[in-house]
Amino acid sequence: MASTNLSSTECAESFIRQVQGHHVCVYTDGSVHGTGFGCGASSAVMYHVNPNTEISYKSNPVGRMVSIDECEVDGIILGIDMIIQYHYIHSVNNDNVTCYIFSDSVSAIEYIDKINTCIPLHNLKRLKILCELLVHTGLKIKLVHIPAHSGLEGNIQADKLAKDTARRNSSSSECNCQISFQYLLRNNQEIMATFMG
Repeated sequence: MASTNLSSTECAESFIRQVQGHHVCVYTDGSVHGTGFGCGASSAVMYHVNPNTEISYKSNPVGRMVSIDECEVDGIILGIDMIIQYHYIHSVNNDNVTCYIFSDSVSAIEYIDKINTCIPLHNLKRLKILCELLVHTGLKIKLVHIPAHSGLEGNIQADKLAKDTARRNSSSSECNCQISFQYLLRNNQEIMATFMG
């Protein structure tokens, strides 16, 4: 997977106008209810090649004590999965087909781009399987960084969906019971500092 950084809203809008309607485009986001670590969710909003087709929405509860980075990474993985499913269902000739995933998280794109070991193991396994499917199908995905909260319609929809899912799951028992390794590490360091004092 290749990545591109579109740092200004004008650049992002121009690029999106060039590709949307000609390529499958997915906007992803992650959200944590509260501050720091909390109940998190990810989302992906897919615009199909045919502009007359309905937009597809998908969200995923990530866990109870997770970081925003984990949610953003999960959103990109969710977007990759949506693209693969779309191409399997529509039996599209995938030779030289490029799809775009837009994310407002530079760190999540870097984690995915390098298949970073900071990604939780279950997501790392999912990502490796999806990468193998991409190779098998011939699909190419470009990860594109876009500015956050800049009025880009797909980003607004993905942001709202992730926030709504995180908020809804923070008050229900449906949120995954996953607890972030980063959360445990930080809390253990604070506890050790208290005792060592």
